[in-house]
Amino acid sequence: MTTFTSKHPQGSICWFDLMSKDVEKSRQFYGRLFDWSFDIGPAETGYYTVCKTQGKNAVGMGQD
Repeated sequence: MTTFTSKHPQGSICWFDLMSKDVEKSRQFYGRLFDWSFDIGPAETGYYTVCKTQGKNAVGMGQD
């Protein structure tokens, strides 16, 4: 996985959201695939999940 150690160049992508019909299955799949850990938000956020790699935020995940 790419790690940026400096500022992103202008116009570069800096965040992704993965929207899923089954977020729990997506957590299981991508967690194993990329060795991600997860910070799962409370009910009022729709359990929006921040996926982390090596302790750093990588991707957001939400209910489609």
